[in-house]
Parts: sequence; structure tokens; C-alpha cells
Amino acid sequence: RHGDSLRFVLPLAANLSIDDLRACIPEPYELSRPKDEDTYRIGAIEIISGNSLETMMSADVVMLASGTATLECAIVGTPMVVMYALDFFSYFLARMFVKVKFISLVNLLFDREVAKEFIQDLPVSEISDEVSSLLFDDDRRFNILNALGTLRGSMKPGAAAGAAGILMSELKKKGLVNSG
Repeated sequence: RHGDSLRFVLPLAANLSIDDLRACIPEPYELSRPKDEDTYRIGAIEIISGNSLETMMSADVVMLASGTATLECAIVGTPMVVMYALDFFSYFLARMFVKVKFISLVNLLFDREVAKEFIQDLPVSEISDEVSSLLFDDDRRFNILNALGTLRGSMKPGAAAGAAGILMSELKKKGLVNSG
């Protein structure tokens, strides 16, 4: 967490290839692979295959898209910044039909903002300020780590399997899943 030793790591999702990533890199950046390393790089960002959970566990701060990854990040106890952007039509429909205060699972569970959310508008300077705050504001970091610790402490062994069973039962009742 020292400013002169920051390291940026991007775990490549299991369903993506390095060619998929290469297609998303804007000019003038390019993907490189140093001869003495097993990883790829985009400037100062190290790209690794998979290992997202291990990366979250070893990180001081994680920047991620909203989804189950926010819950994983909360469970391992790593402060995070949540970002999500949809195409205009999907965002419009979501805003019309979905009425929630937050989009990240961690904030929904706490019913308050534990992880700053940037939805649709992704201002680089504000995201950078948020990451810096999570790295260097010791009081804020302590409060967030405490909150994440309470979530982890409240989880019971087998809770995921129990929740999945309840969900499957409800889906079967509604005829959305075959009973067999």
C-alpha cells in the first residue's frame, strides 16, 4: 500500500482468451509479453490467466464489474470499487423496471454503500480518487475492512447450498425448472 510500489493486475476471465483481450485494447496501447515472464502486459498492467479469487485475496483494492464477484471480494475481505455500464436501451429498461438503491451484492446485503458504485458514467478521476482513498485513508480502510469482516463472520457453512436449494424449489413451483 505504498505509493511507490503499486502493482496493477488483471486476471483474465476463464471464458476469455488473450486474443479476446487483444481485440479490446485501444490504440496506442498494445499487448506485450516479456521474454522472461509467463504473463502478458498492457503498459504497467500485468495480465494473468484466471486466479481471480487469489488475486482478490492478495490485493489491497479491487476494481470490478458488478455481479457475483463483488460478493466474492467481500467474503475475502478486500475493499472494492464497483463499475458497470450497459448499452443505453438496456440501462433505460433496467431503470424503468428495477427499483433498488444499489446494484452490487455487497451493498444490497448491507443496505448501505460499503463499495462505491459507478454506474453508466465512469469518470476516471473520481474512480482514481476512490481507489486512492481505499489505499491511503487508514480510517476509511479500517471501517470498510470491519464491515466486510462482519459479512464474512455472519456466513454459515453450507449457506450457499441451502440458498441454492431454496431457489431451485421456488423455480420448480413456478414451473421455470423441470422437477426431474
